[in-house]
Amino acid sequence: MKNIRLLYIYFIIMYFVFLLTTTSCYTIFADEFGVVPPVTELYAIYSIHTNEVLFTAEYVEVGDEYISKNNVWYEVISVDYSIYTAYAKFKMQLYLPPLTSGTITHTATQQVIGLYHTHNAESFVPTDGTDSYYGAGGIHDVGKALSNALPQNGIDVYYNETLHLPHTSSAYTRSRVTAQSLLNTLPNPSAIFDIHRDALPKSSYSTTINGTVASKIRIVVGKSNPNYAYNLEFALKIKAAADNLYSELIKDIYMGKNLYNQDLCSQALIFECGTYLIEKEAVINSMPLLANVINETLFKNSVSGDILISDDLTDNADIPPAGSDTDTTFTVDTDLDTINNSNLTDNTKIIIITLFFIFIVYILIKGKKHK
Repeated sequence: MKNIRLLYIYFIIMYFVFLLTTTSCYTIFADEFGVVPPVTELYAIYSIHTNEVLFTAEYVEVGDEYISKNNVWYEVISVDYSIYTAYAKFKMQLYLPPLTSGTITHTATQQVIGLYHTHNAESFVPTDGTDSYYGAGGIHDVGKALSNALPQNGIDVYYNETLHLPHTSSAYTRSRVTAQSLLNTLPNPSAIFDIHRDALPKSSYSTTINGTVASKIRIVVGKSNPNYAYNLEFALKIKAAADNLYSELIKDIYMGKNLYNQDLCSQALIFECGTYLIEKEAVINSMPLLANVINETLFKNSVSGDILISDDLTDNADIPPAGSDTDTTFTVDTDLDTINNSNLTDNTKIIIITLFFIFIVYILIKGKKHK
């Protein structure tokens, strides 16, 4: 009898240890207690056509999409969470319109931008001494730099520094109130931007622009909202302006399967400004450049013409280089069937282990009754 009870306790302990060590349950634990999980592994996303690493990310899901520095569009088709690997297929090559000599097309009263931070704690290790500060972290200095640079282009800025702590997935629920408040307060806002920093290696963001040490910027667009097409078009126009003015400024566009509160406005985007391992000063140096790009996109008739698309590729050799965001070289030897069969998620593992646990308990109870 005593041995049976010990077995029960043993299996229960092992089961909960397993749960706590899975990505899904660790995230739930972090959300509940306001813990920011450290980024110990990054996902490498490969092209199924060329086996090159297209980009790296903290997290990725099937259906996420990505437009590279060279404007090559990919869609993630498979993720293996056990080895932090994903695979993406080529969708199309985009040709963004050139920047023309434009004139201001809006009056001063219409040039209004809203800024805020969903993840206020985000900071920069080399400058702030930590990657996260419970309060107004280093990312607020970046927000202030952008809010100071925009008026130099004649743009009115409403910068809301409301805290949405802790840094958890529910922070977007809290920041939704702030985003809505900005839209309700601003006189005909042209756009609202949620300012973040990323968690990728420094090499993914570090750059030099016009002889000045600076940081690249990633644009993030949420796919799970009715404004997705409008926000993506807006992101492409910003990238088109940046490609002409400062070719190293906008590193890429990531389209994730989330809302990001972008359903509230047809011109709402996330800017990932640098990464936690880059010097904050480099990120701040990029803010006047970003302000100029925003001005050219929104308030000058500078980005004109259609976005051209090419998707008529006959074989792998025709696929243009993506312009990878990583300097790490990976090689893989696999095929699409292997990729599709390897997608065993944490949730699937939890279900399998739970069923196994129930089976073991059933056997133990059944054996006890026979005695």
